[in-house]
Amino acid sequence: MGTSKRLRENFYSEERDGHSNQEKPHRKKTPSTWTPKAGRDKWLDAYIKAVKDDIIKGLKEGLSSI
Repeated sequence: MGTSKRLRENFYSEERDGHSNQEKPHRKKTPSTWTPKAGRDKWLDAYIKAVKDDIIKGLKEGLSSI
């Protein structure tokens, strides 16, 4: 039995949240807009730069073929 199932069995209360175990309310995850500061991780910075360069290169090549 998994830890979350054991926790639910021991601490879940229908009276507290008004929902039965089978009727859990669905929560939508809010999209994250957080980005780490530049200079914190040199490998991440290098990856981000490479991706940006590839995107810009692709956009320029796409515009030159029009």
